[in-house]
Amino acid sequence: MPPLSHSPEDKLVQAVDWALKVQFNQPNDDTRIAFERWLQADPANAAAWKRVSSVQANFKNLPTGVAKGVLDAVEKSRTGSRASRRTALKLLLLTAVVGPTAWVINRETPWQRLIASESTSVGEIRTIHLDDGTAVTLNTDTAISVAFEEHRREIHIHRGEILVSTGMDAAFTSQGQPKRPFWVATKFGMLQALGTRFIVRLDDDRARVSLQEGAIELTPATGGDVIRVAPGQTWWLYKDRGVLAEASGIGISEWADGLIVANDARLDDLAAEIARYRRGVISCDQDIAGLRVSGLYHLGDTDKTLRFLATTQPVEVRYMTRYWVRIASRQR
Repeated sequence: MPPLSHSPEDKLVQAVDWALKVQFNQPNDDTRIAFERWLQADPANAAAWKRVSSVQANFKNLPTGVAKGVLDAVEKSRTGSRASRRTALKLLLLTAVVGPTAWVINRETPWQRLIASESTSVGEIRTIHLDDGTAVTLNTDTAISVAFEEHRREIHIHRGEILVSTGMDAAFTSQGQPKRPFWVATKFGMLQALGTRFIVRLDDDRARVSLQEGAIELTPATGGDVIRVAPGQTWWLYKDRGVLAEASGIGISEWADGLIVANDARLDDLAAEIARYRRGVISCDQDIAGLRVSGLYHLGDTDKTLRFLATTQPVEVRYMTRYWVRIASRQR
């Protein structure tokens, strides 16, 4: 049974603990009796439980993958320290704050940032340097966790996109120890870097892996053949397979320099790429979606980039609201 406390925050932490025991697991009779005793012991307990229960109700409205991810993170936190349990509380309360809209969950206040060791906000691009000499550039709206251990280096990418240049791991090799293997974990499978420079981007149903230098091997999450990626190749990694990707017309790595490079790209693809760097939605009318565009588009000021698009293409940009931009055919 959680320890008794008069702190409102502690009451909420206790309520989260009970939620994990009685609603997200399979409680026995003793657990149910203990829960009822806790609930009746203090009106503050009942109030905390009501609040946490209202949060849980929102899970039925969340996309399956998002809800599962939140619950998995909470479950991992529940047996840890007080700080970890407070993180679990924040994860649960987050769903109540942002509501059931999947777009808001995914774009504005993603739960992944709460469990990540490094993250960027929408529109932010940032490079971090790890102890082994590895440089990791995080693209817009990205969250990763870094776990370096005695025999392994691993980055878990929760959302977004990263550019990785692996380090020499000099602290280990200078002591006569072999270089530790370097892994990137995604929900679609694992990637092992073999002294290399590469990009990993998560989409809803797959990961995109692009190799610039060196070599990498991909292992789908549910098994299958290991895929050896050659420099210059881009692969789609699904949970059960890998598929060699075709060029989309949008540059793979230029975002690290603050640019989108379009080379005979579809207009709707370009609009979707620009949308990743601003809050809100950019829609593109169907009659111009297939318009082919080429050029350099700067990411530092997306409003300026959209104005540039309107001056170089037969389109106009309409601001329906602050967060909804529509690209339409220019009126004559």
